[in-house]
Amino acid sequence: MQCSPLVAVRAGFPRRRNQLRKQSRPLAAELLKNYPAPLVRVLTYFCDQWLELTQQIKKLDGEIQQETMASERLNRLEMLYRSAPGIGRVSSNELCRELGDLKQFSHIKKAYSFVGLTPSEFSSGESIRRGHISQAGRPRLRHVLIEIAWRSIKRDPGLHEKFKELAVRRGKKRAIVAIARVLVGRLRACCLAQESYRTERSKTVV
Repeated sequence: MQCSPLVAVRAGFPRRRNQLRKQSRPLAAELLKNYPAPLVRVLTYFCDQWLELTQQIKKLDGEIQQETMASERLNRLEMLYRSAPGIGRVSSNELCRELGDLKQFSHIKKAYSFVGLTPSEFSSGESIRRGHISQAGRPRLRHVLIEIAWRSIKRDPGLHEKFKELAVRRGKKRAIVAIARVLVGRLRACCLAQESYRTERSKTVV
């Protein structure tokens, strides 16, 4: 699958807005002390850029929605993705275009590798140790799925319990990556079965 150009462009705008926020914070603190004209001009520029990016995001969201509504396949996939906990309109738009129905992956491990959620392995003699996730796969997808995983544990009691159990043994960072992998596996199962995600099935669908 290849991401829509509209979705790809839209994904970069929030990062640019965050950069503007980081740049403007120290200037705003200085502005509270005095009001030098050059500083006011710089902050005005940052504000204008922020508003412009916000308008562009709003416009792109409308165009992406039109693209989705015009395609029965995209519309169906978006509804399926949004049935999962932690997945909203923006992330579903990106996932359904990047991952499709996940049927192209003959094994779930191939899906993990594609999205960059495969743990690295270290071999020593007859033992194999698993470390942090490798840098293979698509960084943007990995980032999106990790964000979704953090939101999902607040909405799915089963995932929340699994996260707490893993966090005790492996730490929160590795635990949330494991939750992201679980979500990918469940989404693939939902796509194969052509049915929505159901929270009450969290203990049986893995």
